[in-house]
Amino acid sequence: MKLTKKQLKNLIKEEKRKLLNEMLGDLESLSPLIGFAQAWAGLGNIVQEQIIEVINGYFENNEEAVYEINPNALDVAIDRLSHSLNALRGSSEAEEIMGALDWAQELIQREEGL
Repeated sequence: MKLTKKQLKNLIKEEKRKLLNEMLGDLESLSPLIGFAQAWAGLGNIVQEQIIEVINGYFENNEEAVYEINPNALDVAIDRLSHSLNALRGSSEAEEIMGALDWAQELIQREEGL
């Protein structure tokens, strides 16, 4: 069977992608921190900034920080981070982040209910 250069390049790229996925999957199962880092990176800068504001507001007991964010950003963060944070349960940092997200969600739900 004869392969063109383009077919060979595509085959190499595909095999490389498979290999990297296998390696990253193995690393993720070894370290929940890698899973959290990947989930956090997947949020994007705008959502990350808003969630940082929420977490700071949680520690400073500043409810206004929650009302200044886009509620959809909070929903996205909870959706994408909950699995990796649950894997880190027992870690004080993970518990604090989960507490901040829950706190913000409760505030937003209370505000929407008014």
